[in-house]
This record gives sequence, structure tokens and C-alpha cells, in this order.
Amino acid sequence: MIHIKLNRMFNRNGRCSIALLLFVFSFLLTVPSVFSQGEIYSIYIDPEKPLILEEFIINIGVQNTDNKTNDYILDVFVSKEGQVKDENSFAFSLKPDRGVLFSPRFTPNAVGKYEIFAKLYDKYKVVVYHTRILDVNVISDIGPFDLSLDALSRTVGPNKEIPLIVSMKNVGLKGTDAKIDVRIDCLDQEDIYKDFFVFLKGNSDLEKFLTLTACNEEGRRNIMSKLILFDHTFAESLTQIVINDTYYDFDIEFPKLIKIKQGESKTFGVFIKNTAEISLNNLRLVIENIPLEWTKINPATIVNIRPNDTAVFLVNISIPQDASVIEYPIVITIGSDETLVQKDSTLKVITGEFVAPEVELGLLIPEELRHKLTILTVGIALGALIVILYKLTIRKRRRSKKEVLIKIKDMIE
Repeated sequence: MIHIKLNRMFNRNGRCSIALLLFVFSFLLTVPSVFSQGEIYSIYIDPEKPLILEEFIINIGVQNTDNKTNDYILDVFVSKEGQVKDENSFAFSLKPDRGVLFSPRFTPNAVGKYEIFAKLYDKYKVVVYHTRILDVNVISDIGPFDLSLDALSRTVGPNKEIPLIVSMKNVGLKGTDAKIDVRIDCLDQEDIYKDFFVFLKGNSDLEKFLTLTACNEEGRRNIMSKLILFDHTFAESLTQIVINDTYYDFDIEFPKLIKIKQGESKTFGVFIKNTAEISLNNLRLVIENIPLEWTKINPATIVNIRPNDTAVFLVNISIPQDASVIEYPIVITIGSDETLVQKDSTLKVITGEFVAPEVELGLLIPEELRHKLTILTVGIALGALIVILYKLTIRKRRRSKKEVLIKIKDMIE
């Protein structure tokens, strides 16, 4: 039977089937029990719980299981999601029953699962003596991070400023410095971008306001933001805008001067009347040129304003106790899906100075009623003054009469 089967391996010319021989040869090379002259007796890492961007040691122990001295090659691969991230190769000799420990190092640049492959070959790398695989989970103590990018208006004109809010969150316990890169992809010109550095405290949120110039051509464009640590992107976010020349306007009523003492806060209304012929959707408001954490806007979004309707944002500005006593030229920016409107105002931080309530109430009381209230207040104050003067005069007269009677009494006695 064996003779018949072997004959079938040859063709009429007595030549062996090359494909079949290669198959048998490959099979024999992968059977370690036949050729085994060495083994990988251990593989582990130090530390056991590696951290992102921190180097760890891969320890691989190899021993000679043969009864004579042998030459070996040890290959070590580190992969993530099927891609090889690092590799090392060691050539060495071992006497019978002797072992050796190899300790290559690796620094992961992303969290998640890694695979470590260790392969032990003969000196020609023809025979694989032993293979070991170790799964490693890399974690982070400075993250993970969340990042979101929000455009205040979904529609802007060519070469106009796009107001953007970048929201960041560090879920980890440790704080770290991070680079934020924001850019818009343009077709007929180079991408427009801005970047800045922030310190993200552990287990905290942070918002930053910035503007980016729109491309000079019309169309839908992507704006991408990235959070970068050590030249590696840890989080990213994308939003879209439409660039065109269509422009819709609306009226804004707001205080031109806002006075607030250090350590105090003030609330005022920003009234919006839709003068366009279409409805405005998803209106949002932001105060530029002061820290975002000073302001609270209620509501965060006005879903819809129909033509000729009016809506109001309530803006609260809280001044820190250590804020500089200066004037801030602020910009009240209101964006919707259809348009963007910006108006100038002034925030004056003061100390030890009375702040009239009209700043808060002026927008809530009509001009005619406010005028009448002023006249009424002055009238009440004058009336109170007349009453006080009258009472003082009566008291003085009574005192004078009493003094005269006392003098007459003394003369009679």
C-alpha cells in the first residue's frame, strides 16, 4: 500500500509533485514534537498592569531541552489590532538543560489590548521549536478623554468667522497638559486651523471658545477637532457647516453697559425678534472676550422662532472676587442653523460702587412705564421731605411756646 501511494506522488516522468512536497515539508516544520530542541518556558510583563505612554518590560525565558549545545533565534513581536507595533530578534547559544532570560522593552501609545508573540527557531529560522502568545491590556491613569466640537451657527458666509465651542472632559484621576487642534477642510485653499494648549484637571470638564475663519468657497465643510498628548490623538470630534452668501438678520435688544462688582453676579435679558421671512432654528448665545465659566445662559438653546416672534435669553454673569477692575469689550454672539449675528457691549467690573438696578430691569420695563416710575419715585421722595420739614417746624414752635410760658411763670413768682 505504501509503495502504491508513493508511486502516485510521482508523475510519468518520475518527478515529485512540487506542491505536495511543499505541503509535507511545511507540515513537518510545524510539528514541534518531532524537532523540539528548545522551549519558551515563561513569558510575562513588568509591571503587570502597564500604563499608556509608560515603558514596560517583556520577560521571555528560553531553555535548551536537547542533550547537546544548540544555536537559537528568538523573535518577539508586539501587535495591536493586527498591526505590528514593535519587534525584536535575539540570536544565542545554550548548553544542554541551560536557560536564559530576554527582556525587551516597549512603550504603548494607546490604551486597549495588545498581543505579544514569542517564537523560538533554530539558527537558520527553518524550524519553529516553540511559540508563546501573551495578551496585555494597557490602561491609563490620565484619561480617557471626551471631546466635542460645536459650531454656534451651521451657516456662515465665505471668509467669515465661525464661533466654536470646544468641550473637553478628563475622566481620569490625574491632570495633564493637552494640545487641542481645530481645523476646517477647504477645497481651493489650504486647510485653516488653530491650536492651543490646556491643562485638564483630573475628573473635570472644561470649555473653550474660539473662532475659525471659514473657507473662501461655498459648500458643506467639515470641522475637525483633536485632543493630542505626546503626538498621539486621544480623542476627536467632527461637526459640519454650510458656507454660502445667504444672510438672515434679526433684531437684538441688550444692555450696552453692564456694571458688576467683584465677587457678585448679575442677570439680564437679551431679547431677539425674528425679522426674517423664515423661521430660525436652534438659536444659541455666547458672550465673547470673557471666560466661558463666568456666564450661564438660560435656556441653552431656543429651538425655534417664527417670523415676527420674540424670544429671550437670560444671561447671568458672575465676577470672581479677584477679577481685575477693568472694562471688557464683550461681543454678544447669537447663532442659529440659518444665520449668525454679533453685537458689541461692555462689561465693567467695579469695586465699592453702587450698581443701579436699571441694568437688570431696564430691558424688562417699557420706556414709558419706566419714565412714570421715575416721576413717581421723585414725587414720593419730595412728599416725604415736606412731611419731615413740617414736623420739625411744629416741634420747634411748641418748644418756643413752652419756653415763653416758663419765663412768664418765673416773672410772676
